[in-house]
Amino acid sequence: MRKPSRISPSALQKFEKDRESYYLTYCAEFRTPRDPQSKPASVGSSFDAYVKAALMSDVLGIDNQFEMLFETQVESHNRDFAREAGLHVMNEYVASCAYAILRDELMDAREEPQFEFDANIVIGGVPTAGKPDCRFVHRDGAHVILDWKVNGYCGRKGAVSPSKGYKICRDGTGWPKKGSRSNGKSHELYEETEFMGLKLNKFFMEQVSIDWADQCTMYGWMMGEPVGGNETVICIEQVVAKPQDLGKKPPLLRFATHLCRVSEEHQIELMARLTRMWEAIQSEYIFTELDKAESLEKGEDLNRRARSMVSDGTEEGDFFAKCARPQSFYKGR
Repeated sequence: MRKPSRISPSALQKFEKDRESYYLTYCAEFRTPRDPQSKPASVGSSFDAYVKAALMSDVLGIDNQFEMLFETQVESHNRDFAREAGLHVMNEYVASCAYAILRDELMDAREEPQFEFDANIVIGGVPTAGKPDCRFVHRDGAHVILDWKVNGYCGRKGAVSPSKGYKICRDGTGWPKKGSRSNGKSHELYEETEFMGLKLNKFFMEQVSIDWADQCTMYGWMMGEPVGGNETVICIEQVVAKPQDLGKKPPLLRFATHLCRVSEEHQIELMARLTRMWEAIQSEYIFTELDKAESLEKGEDLNRRARSMVSDGTEEGDFFAKCARPQSFYKGR
């Protein structure tokens, strides 16, 4: 078995939610081919490039970053579609005023914001790795981890609702005159409190999304925040879509801002989960629901399966390798 050298937030999620898929991706002796980037994922990556390039220009005075970010994050087979779709999201983000509000906050930051950087650190004996979208220090001292999410852009049926607990939701253009039901409002799970000059939700991020809490807490630790510390604030800028004309027109968009902390208890339990995962990797005891001999045997079965996913380069080999790849249907929590 191959032993991963570090744990990322996405690896932790996969380890806990789909252990077989985790083994095939990270531990199998034959590296399984990575699935091509999906169209929905490419929209998020394209918007990510647009918004970061704009903020780097407006806030830091660093221009001409879009093409580099776009080509790094969006795979070639999606670029024509994603360039147009990402620009649509960006234009609507600006029209909603969400961009200007965030830009002004970053321009007033105590320290120069950091965008799109690699972070690697050993936390509690566990090597970790990640790529935070943005980190800045609020003018009154709070340390903010910022991440953008795009949900439902390529959908063809119902609208995607923003996750619970948002501080404010804003419509893009194209909505009826009275707007969506959430426009200009806070979610019922939002109760405002003030922390180090920021007005945010008194409820913790793990009550909104465990995945968001885990990911951004790990990013905070990678930036030097202590486990269980209370100075870090998580900001999620979430884009949600409502399809128009069965997807034949660009969707209507809403932009929800989530601003929460993560509880000390959740942080300590997250550290314990990472420690358990790292111990399982080091001991080669991945399938902990089985006894160790059965776990090792299952690993060997998956190694054989991984071998079958390596194409011999022929059209027939490509077909059989694709059929052998694991399918994941997990929607998040």
